[in-house]
Amino acid sequence: MGLLCACLVVGIHVDWHPASGNICWFLHHVIRRGVCLIAVPYFFVVSGFFLAKHFEETNWWCTEVKKRLRTLVIPFYACTALYIVLTTPLTIVADHLAGRSFGTNLIWLHDWVWTLGLDFAKPTMTPLWYVRWLVVLVVLSGVLKVLIANLRYVFLVGLAILGLACECMPRGLLYDVLTEGMFPNCGPALGTFYFSVGIFIQMNHIKLRMPRWMSMINFIVVMLLVAGICCVENDCLKRVLLLTAVPIFLLGVYCNMPSIQVPNRITSLSFPIYLIHCPVIVYLTLIVNRLPIGKLPQSLGIYCGAVLGSIVVSLMVRKFTPRIASIVFGGR
Repeated sequence: MGLLCACLVVGIHVDWHPASGNICWFLHHVIRRGVCLIAVPYFFVVSGFFLAKHFEETNWWCTEVKKRLRTLVIPFYACTALYIVLTTPLTIVADHLAGRSFGTNLIWLHDWVWTLGLDFAKPTMTPLWYVRWLVVLVVLSGVLKVLIANLRYVFLVGLAILGLACECMPRGLLYDVLTEGMFPNCGPALGTFYFSVGIFIQMNHIKLRMPRWMSMINFIVVMLLVAGICCVENDCLKRVLLLTAVPIFLLGVYCNMPSIQVPNRITSLSFPIYLIHCPVIVYLTLIVNRLPIGKLPQSLGIYCGAVLGSIVVSLMVRKFTPRIASIVFGGR
């Protein structure tokens, strides 16, 4: 399911041109701003779940934090550097064509806090906010463990309410930090909730099961619900309704996933796709948007190209520079 969610994240970052027709409207509002929203919550839940498996081990906190330095912090800065290198030529050309002075829009020249990934209001590369916040949550996991063990459902409900409340707060620095400015996605506030849910599931040995017929009904009902929510004009209400439907929809998708053994070489592609797809989309957009085709074929071409391109790049890096692949992909 991790590979599926990585592909859904790609769908979030593709422009589906909702004004171009009914299909584009459906892909933008129902798929991109509805179905795709389960992706990042799933990653947070799984991360919390597997981290909690180590809670009974000796010196688990130090071990897990050190491990995340290799599997998250190093890939974070490696991908930040790669993104800056790949997008700098485009920015320089754009500034030149627009008659602007050299480096006008090169953020890394003017904002070192952003370049170092320490600006929590705007990530260097959009998907990296998840990697950054996951490191923070692992550092805080000792505190979360105590709170979840003692407060249980009260703590989870409190986090959920806080996350939903953040979606309706006035725009500003606090809003940007707690939500990363996503519409509506799983920002740091809700990410903490889902991460804690994963810990709670593992600590209490909860089995997530649902009869197939019930999960199918849940899947269909939530799809219709998401389609209806997308017609709501109030932005704040739309955010809250969508994010309320996400946990139910995520459970339905999870329970409908077939129980098949997928080779590790395939499942291990999810993290590279998540990390690489943004710069791939940038370059594909420049190429595809110049083709004499409609908006829908353009968006579908960029989406498929971003997924396949990310896979090809990751496989080539692993084949020809395995040491670099180990560093950039955190050993995955």
